[in-house]
Order: sequence, then C-alpha cells, then structure tokens
Amino acid sequence: MSETEQDQITEVRLLARQVNLPIPVACLPGVQANLAFLRTHVDLVESVSLPDDCTPAYVFTP
Repeated sequence: MSETEQDQITEVRLLARQVNLPIPVACLPGVQANLAFLRTHVDLVESVSLPDDCTPAYVFTP
C-alpha cells in the first residue's frame, strides 16, 4: 500500500471516528476508494461556474 493510500485510510478512520461510525478493517480500502471516487465528482461539480443570478432547476429534465 502506498503512502498516499495509507494517508487516505487514516483520513477515513478519522472521519468515521468523528461521527461514531465503526468501519471494519476489511472495509477500509473500499471506503477509501469510494471516498476518492466521490471527491472526483466534487471536483467536477465545483469546476462549473454559475452566475450569481442563475435560477434553480426545480425539476431535472435530462
């Protein structure tokens, strides 16, 4: 396991402890992978710039 992955697993443990969420050791790599995946989506959403006067879309239409 690389140092970065170990740092991310340490972060998962800290986040789980903050909300009293027990995560079995065997599940930590999967939780870490999902957290990394979700963060790529956060980066994607945050990269879109919206004007301040943009009206909300109350109904999603694909």
